[in-house]
Amino acid sequence: MSLFGLFQEALRERLQPTTEGPLAVYAASLRRELAALSPEQLAQRVAADLSAEATLALVFWGEEVQATHPELVWRTTAGRPLGDLAQALLLHHLARSDGARPTGRWIAFAELPDGLFYDRAFNGYTAAVLARRFGNDVAAFARSAERVPGRLDEGMVPAAPMAFAYRVLPLVPLAVACWPGDEDFPTAYRILFDAAVPHHLSTDGCALLGSMLTRRLVGNRTMDDGR
Repeated sequence: MSLFGLFQEALRERLQPTTEGPLAVYAASLRRELAALSPEQLAQRVAADLSAEATLALVFWGEEVQATHPELVWRTTAGRPLGDLAQALLLHHLARSDGARPTGRWIAFAELPDGLFYDRAFNGYTAAVLARRFGNDVAAFARSAERVPGRLDEGMVPAAPMAFAYRVLPLVPLAVACWPGDEDFPTAYRILFDAAVPHHLSTDGCALLGSMLTRRLVGNRTMDDGR
């Protein structure tokens, strides 16, 4: 099953939780695979810092997280373990990444490997959700986007009328762009990826990142509405 499929199954199992859900099982299999590699190899793959105690540290969505080799259980600096989804995604990144640096060229989901086949579905739970939640209220969209952690400076955002970029992981930037509408066309939104992202995540992993960003943006809008 794909990583995104595991995520969908995990969502279904929230209603009927099992002792060890599909994402936890997937993470456990990756830990066994990654334990055979040296911590130096793993740190180089994802541009993580490495301590003398074989602890990898990197910034994920603006927050430093750590994992000690060979257990590779990701935790916050306060020692709290991350949830199953974050564990699976970080381990997936660790298993797949080859250390390639971002290119600075932004591409749509359809340009990812096999992305065209899943593009309609991806836009259904990202761009379409943003369009429904924000519509033509681009000021509200901007306020929500500004509050997502890990923002990159203006020189690194996509060429769009309104766009925001984030350093989700040291080697994985992610962006959201907005094209304000007029009397003829509605406001449009799109999640964009750096062209090097296939070196770090599968297309399923990219789908999860896009979904994560969408939920953060919508969540920020919901918080504003509740004030």
